Amino acid sequence: MTKNSIAAIYDFELFPYALGDVLTWNVRTAMRCEEMGRELVDIYICADERYPAGIYQRGLVNPQNFELFFSELYGAFGTHPKLGNIHIFRQREALLEKLQELVAEDAVNAEAVSDYLSVLEYRVSESTLNRVRRVLSKALRSNRYVREAFNRCLPSQVKAAVRETCLPNEEMLNNYFIKYIHSHESINEFAAQRGGIPLLRPALGCVPDIEEIIARRFAGKKIVPFHLRLRRLDAGYGGEHSYARDSDFLEWYDFLKDAGRRHPEVEFIALGRLQEKPIELLNLPNVTSLRIFGMGLGHELTLMLNGDLFIGTSSGFAALANFSLLP
Repeated sequence: MTKNSIAAIYDFELFPYALGDVLTWNVRTAMRCEEMGRELVDIYICADERYPAGIYQRGLVNPQNFELFFSELYGAFGTHPKLGNIHIFRQREALLEKLQELVAEDAVNAEAVSDYLSVLEYRVSESTLNRVRRVLSKALRSNRYVREAFNRCLPSQVKAAVRETCLPNEEMLNNYFIKYIHSHESINEFAAQRGGIPLLRPALGCVPDIEEIIARRFAGKKIVPFHLRLRRLDAGYGGEHSYARDSDFLEWYDFLKDAGRRHPEVEFIALGRLQEKPIELLNLPNVTSLRIFGMGLGHELTLMLNGDLFIGTSSGFAALANFSLLP
């Protein structure tokens, strides 16, 4: 930590394992860095097996598998526009001790650390009662008719009471998430005032690999990364609530097959987990995936920034295109 940097905290009990959210957080904390007159952002990640996930992902992420989710997502932090150092803490107590030292050394970090310490008081514990509350809440949220009746028919006082019963402290946790990640209004305001936003960069340590594969495997090709979202094929990772965002495989298949005939100079790079990619797709001569070469998310994000065009559905990969100059 230097006088040219600020601290940014990503605790996986408070923030999700989600590519789009990490990339948005990268941009938001880079914006704050500029507003504070600093040059770099030092990232402090808490990945504690005792608190592996937040209230919305506990049915999916647990102490036995959280390291898998973290290792898959880690490369996204390396795209930070103002990346300084990345610190990973396996025990929250060690992180809290370090943060107290940072505040004592530099008051610029006081707000972020104070917000973090405050929201920890609203954590939702993994008690039996809270597990029952989450199951009830999930059942209510997943039923469209119940949601519509809840939103349209119940008085605001009753709705507030139901929310407090099903997910106590949810509002405080959501407000923290909105302040540090979700609010795109603040991104638009920043861009209007300053003429732009900090743009995402190639992932840390991935540039040499991508330069080599472009030179050897994709030489002379136009590179078009694309994201075909088929979460239904990867059911073990959850996400039933987002199946509506899935793509139509046959439409994509016909498009890519036709593009191969009409534009043989284009190489399409399928992004994301191989579990979501039907073998018929990867067998097309103009389609490949970096994952089959042993590369990961950081490599894919770096390749995107070297691509000629991105095509994709609503997903974290689209967030990178949104926060970069990639068409």
